[in-house]
Amino acid sequence: MIEEINFSDSLTIWKTRYEFKDKEQCILECNLHINKYLKNFGNPNTDAYQYSILNQYKNLFYKKFNIKNELDEIILSGTNTIVDLHQKIYNKEYNKIYTDNWINVVKIQPLQKIRNKKNDLIFHQHTTLNAEMGRMEPDFTYITYIQMPNNLSATDGVLYMKDLDGKIFNYLPSDGDVIIMKGDTAHTPNNAIDSTLDRIVLAGNITLTNEKTIKTLL
Repeated sequence: MIEEINFSDSLTIWKTRYEFKDKEQCILECNLHINKYLKNFGNPNTDAYQYSILNQYKNLFYKKFNIKNELDEIILSGTNTIVDLHQKIYNKEYNKIYTDNWINVVKIQPLQKIRNKKNDLIFHQHTTLNAEMGRMEPDFTYITYIQMPNNLSATDGVLYMKDLDGKIFNYLPSDGDVIIMKGDTAHTPNNAIDSTLDRIVLAGNITLTNEKTIKTLL
């Protein structure tokens, strides 16, 4: 079940839930992947760690995606939810799914800068980030909250979002929440300075396209 949350005329998000089979194992798999990533690529400038990129025609998507652990289950769940939402909103045919997925950790002492020197929030949009990396600009982004910080007060740990008029809103997710936003939504996660737990999410960008296929006679 998808809940629609409207903040303004130009800012809407959607929320659903993911039921973990084993949340502690998910956290372990996240840490294993992060350690492997750091070993292979070194320390990034942010707290984001690429997990998978998959571009397949829809009738091959699930066959090509090898389920190795519950993190892969989360990706498929997020993909399914966005496909359903995309069809409900746009009702357009598609024959290819583009998706890139990553683990993001907002640490107790985060690498990712939330505010600038003037103490203004630093927002980002996944359409812009993907364009800069030469990737498909996403229709939607999902964020599955595997572990939220504790010892929260005021706006600690919230997801900040900005609408087209520049108005700033925030939402506090819980463990197991799946937040879906349009790919061009400006957003940033807030720190939780008193937390003893890192914020851990598995997120993904998804684009559905209808591309022509070329048939040849052999």
